[in-house]
Amino acid sequence: MPKLWIIHRSPQQRAALARLSGLAASDILAAEPNDARLVHAAAPESIVLGLVGDFELELDFAHRQRARLSQTRWLLIAKAADTDEAERLFHSLRPEIQKGAPSARTLRAFISAAASQRHAASLTERQRRQRIGERFSLWLGSLEVPGLLRALDPSLAKLPLLVRGVPGSGRSLLCHYVETFRDHHHVRGRVLRLSGRELGSSEEIALRISESERSMGESLRRVWIDEIDALPPAEQRAVAELIAHGSAGIELDAPGFRWIATAGPSGLEDRLESSLEHAFAPLEIEIPSLLDHPETLGVFASNVARDWTKSVGGVARVFSDSALLTLEAHPWTGDRSELEAILRTSLAASSRQVLEDVDLRFPTDAPATTKSHTTGMPGSFEETSTAARHEPDREGTHAVEEIGQAVFADDEIDAAPAPDESTLLSEASFNFTKEPERGAPPQESDAAHGWRRLAR
Repeated sequence: MPKLWIIHRSPQQRAALARLSGLAASDILAAEPNDARLVHAAAPESIVLGLVGDFELELDFAHRQRARLSQTRWLLIAKAADTDEAERLFHSLRPEIQKGAPSARTLRAFISAAASQRHAASLTERQRRQRIGERFSLWLGSLEVPGLLRALDPSLAKLPLLVRGVPGSGRSLLCHYVETFRDHHHVRGRVLRLSGRELGSSEEIALRISESERSMGESLRRVWIDEIDALPPAEQRAVAELIAHGSAGIELDAPGFRWIATAGPSGLEDRLESSLEHAFAPLEIEIPSLLDHPETLGVFASNVARDWTKSVGGVARVFSDSALLTLEAHPWTGDRSELEAILRTSLAASSRQVLEDVDLRFPTDAPATTKSHTTGMPGSFEETSTAARHEPDREGTHAVEEIGQAVFADDEIDAAPAPDESTLLSEASFNFTKEPERGAPPQESDAAHGWRRLAR
């Protein structure tokens, strides 16, 4: 397999570049841009492409070969006056551009850098793959998702992908899973992620794509639009045209490029235009909602508890049958996302190994603050140190002054003599638990009268 392709119209230039490379003849394939041998030749590590004349032959060569040479490094040799045009016309290759003939040192450094480049997944990429796999198993591992195996087929990697479902069902997670595990060649590239709720028109989408393509760095490999059905109907039809035919000024046929979108479920409230649905038709996946499969709630809760223990340590935590019955009775408008948030909040709020229904923490629940007087836990009299309790409470004093002002502003002020402090405290303790008589009109307690007198 050759390490280097030297592509140039001039045989003399090809021979000179071969000598400068310092490689053996068996490691070099030198040819014209339209040489038939290039069709079946093995992909090299690097390509040196000489630009001549109107660049037509060179552009045609790059267009034919780019799909299978996505991992190859390119060096373009152009005249100094042509470097800007070379950058514009070959931009999608992300090439290195050399002004004039390179020196032996420059050419050999380029070849060496290409040979030393590793295409294996980095540690960061491996950790991300593991985390996405774990999240997918936690959320959707117990479900059969129709169309998932087809979406993971590498031969279908360029087909647009649409994932439908209710918000919170795991649409984005499924997109991440497909994009992570269907790509066995680790094709790197940037993702342009947009929101259908924030986009104004299809022209804005094309503009954002064009801006992303012009930026330096890795090539654009994905255009991901969340809630694409939130676009107005006319704009959805325009996006369908963009997916099918592309647009002038943007390049959407790079190796590994794919459109990705999420949308609401099909049915009576379907907002997706038929033309846009047809554009995504080959790879459309619909995630069943949690309400459609209530039998999976217990498995989901067990998976979350297991993942919690793995993350924070300690003994294994489980949810009791009573807790699961309470969870099953909840409407879950936020689907699995809402359920996971409730489960993790409950696990954080309780130290029990087996969580009961009373341990579940829903968003409307107030955190418990009262605890035993003898335990010194939050809410008891022993919560603060003795020194802190004997220090003057400036905020409390300020609050009492405000209460006193409100009392003095009242037209009718009780002139009865104020009881002493011990009597007040005993009355307050008694009236705190005393039930009002049934049928009796609500009256202000003696303790409330006492506090008002204290405020005076």
